[in-house]
Amino acid sequence: MPKFNVTREMPYKAAELFAVAADVDSYKDFLPLVESSRSFDRVKVADGVERFKGELRVRYKKLHIDETFLSDVVADRAALKVSSRSEGGLFDHVIAEWRFSDRKTGGATVEFQVDYKAKSRSLQFFMSGMFDYMVRKINNAFEARARELHGKA
Repeated sequence: MPKFNVTREMPYKAAELFAVAADVDSYKDFLPLVESSRSFDRVKVADGVERFKGELRVRYKKLHIDETFLSDVVADRAALKVSSRSEGGLFDHVIAEWRFSDRKTGGATVEFQVDYKAKSRSLQFFMSGMFDYMVRKINNAFEARARELHGKA
């Protein structure tokens, strides 16, 4: 199963970046290919930990992809981690995780990891060439959103 990891240093506080990742409702405003996004069924499971459903509609007209992903999301403010798991559609699973940690010198380290398995071998082969590119585009969009919300650091 392919796994893609990106680690970056950003000039924002880890808590600010966590808030961007946990705000699934706003993904439609800044993530590439995301047509709509929403969260629902929020449950507080512990102090600073929420579980909820996240729904993303992803469209890529060139490849005739129009897919809605329903994910189980856990946003853990204390651990500064947002994780999601989606099953169904074109994929057996897509697991994504954001981790944030403040650096002593200022700013934060951001770790983004995606693990997926497509339902068909041909799609798996095709996606393997594209997925690394998409993970980096997501990371760039995430950084641009942080800059938009928190200014140039």
